[in-house]
Amino acid sequence: MLLNIINVLTAPASTYETIIDRNSLKDALRPVLVLFIMAILTGWLLQDLIADMQWAETEQRIENMTELSAEQKSDILDKAYGRIYTEGTSSVIGYILMGISWPVRIGIMAVFALLIGNVLFGGGARYGQVLTITAFAYSASVIEYLLKTPVQYFSDNLEIYTGLGILGLGEKGLFLSNFMAGMDIFSFWRIVLISIGLGLLYKKPTKSLLIALSALWLIELTIFSALGAASR
Repeated sequence: MLLNIINVLTAPASTYETIIDRNSLKDALRPVLVLFIMAILTGWLLQDLIADMQWAETEQRIENMTELSAEQKSDILDKAYGRIYTEGTSSVIGYILMGISWPVRIGIMAVFALLIGNVLFGGGARYGQVLTITAFAYSASVIEYLLKTPVQYFSDNLEIYTGLGILGLGEKGLFLSNFMAGMDIFSFWRIVLISIGLGLLYKKPTKSLLIALSALWLIELTIFSALGAASR
C-alpha cells in the first residue's frame, strides 16, 4: 500500500499504468485511509492551536456585530469559549470530521475530473477509475502533512504557507488573502498528478488535461475564496 503511494509521487506515469490496468477500487481506499488517519493524528496533535484559532475568529466576529449590546456579546462569547475549549477539537467527533473531509474532497474532485474527461475529451471512463486516480494524486497531501505539521507544532503557528500565501497580500479572511493562500504547491501537485493519470486513462496529452483541470482549480478557488470572505 505505502509503496504505491510513494511511487505515484516519484514515478506517477508507470505507477498509474499499473493501477489503471488492475482497475480495483480497493486501490482508491488506500491513500484515502492514510489521509484519514493523518488528519485525525494531526488534529489531535494541534488541538490547542486549532482551538485558539477558532476562538480568535469567533471573538472577532462577535465583537464586530454592532447590533449586539456589550452584555449580549459577553454572554455569546462565554458560551462559545466553553464550546470551543471543552466540546470542540478535543472531542473524538471533531477528529473524525477532520478525517472524513478527505474522502469527501477526493470524491467531489473525482466527479469533476470525470466530467472533464468524458465530456470535454470524449472519453468513456467509469467513476471508479477516475476516483482511484484522484485518490492517489491526493497522496501529495501526505507529504504536506509530514512537512507542515512539525513546523506548526514547534512554532505554535497554524498559518504555515507553502505557496503564494507567504506573500501576505490582502487582509486576512478577505478574498485576496484567501485566494493567495489557496495557491500552494501541494494543490498544484495534485492537479498535475491527476492530469498524468487521466492522460493515461483517456490516452490524451497530459498538457491538455492539465490546462482543463487547472482552469477548474482556479474557478473552484475563486468561488471558495469569495464565500470565505462573504462569511466574515
